[in-house]
Amino acid sequence: MDWQTLIIKVAIGAVCALASGLISWLLLKLKTLVSSKVKNAKAKELLTAALNAIEAATKATQQTFVDNIKRTDRWTKEAQQVALTNAVNTAKAQMSDKVISYIQKNCGGDVDAWCKTQVEALLHDIKTKT
Repeated sequence: MDWQTLIIKVAIGAVCALASGLISWLLLKLKTLVSSKVKNAKAKELLTAALNAIEAATKATQQTFVDNIKRTDRWTKEAQQVALTNAVNTAKAQMSDKVISYIQKNCGGDVDAWCKTQVEALLHDIKTKT
């Protein structure tokens, strides 16, 4: 292995580690914002549970799917869409029926769209912070 390949692998590892830390930090900030703005304790609990599911799903998708193919010729628009779909499906699988019902009633009705928006907003924040 030549030194350039080694440097690239180390840099990719560092970026992935930084991205994971940044995801955690941004979601903590979002949870804090929700806690300070939402007065109803039950709504706060449900939104926090939803955001926890989004965080876990985004991290899992990053770890198991994105990190393996990012910066390769396999990282295409289609692969990005698969990653987003995986994150949304994983998040929904972690949400209770009460959380899903709350999102449907209070956040526009479409749970898939809400989850997609939350994942993309989180990823946007990560990209602009790095």
